[in-house]
Amino acid sequence: MGAAQARRVGLVDLSQRLRENIELDDWEAIRPGLRVTVSLGVCARSDENDVHEQLERADAAMYRAKRTGRNRVECYSGHVEIETTR
Repeated sequence: MGAAQARRVGLVDLSQRLRENIELDDWEAIRPGLRVTVSLGVCARSDENDVHEQLERADAAMYRAKRTGRNRVECYSGHVEIETTR
């Protein structure tokens, strides 16, 4: 596994743990029966892209996560989003 792929895997893993913690947290104190989930889009940093392009890619991945079922992580890599997790 190359360094870039290892960074993507680590980024997806961290995002997945965050998503799971939000989903499993006890939200009852705010409102009984409240369930909170999150859809995350991530994009690994690249020296080839400026920060605005990276944010646009992460944003595209987040909207893909919402379109494909919500409560999931999508990682943008190259020209397509990959690494869907739930």
